[in-house]
Amino acid sequence: MMNLRFSSAWNLNRLLYRVKVDEGFLPLLAADMERYIKEYGLSEKEAAALCSLDPARILDAGGHPLFARYVLRLKAQYASNIYWTQV
Repeated sequence: MMNLRFSSAWNLNRLLYRVKVDEGFLPLLAADMERYIKEYGLSEKEAAALCSLDPARILDAGGHPLFARYVLRLKAQYASNIYWTQV
C-alpha cells in the first residue's frame, strides 16, 4: 500500500522545486495558485502552507528545507533579490 503522506509531500516538493528552477512558472503560480494546488494534489495543510508563503509553515507541512524558502520569490519585496540568481 502506498504511503499517502509521503506521496503528498513528494508532490509538494515537486512544486517547490519547480518554483526554484522554472522562472516562467512563478507568474503562473501567482496568478492561479489554486489550480496548481489541485494539479499537484496537495493536502489542506500543504495548500495552506503554500498559500501563506511562509517557509516555516511549508517545512512543517513536509517541504524540503532547501526548496521551502523559494516561495519567497512570490512576494514582491523579495522578487528582485540577487539571492535568487545565485546557484
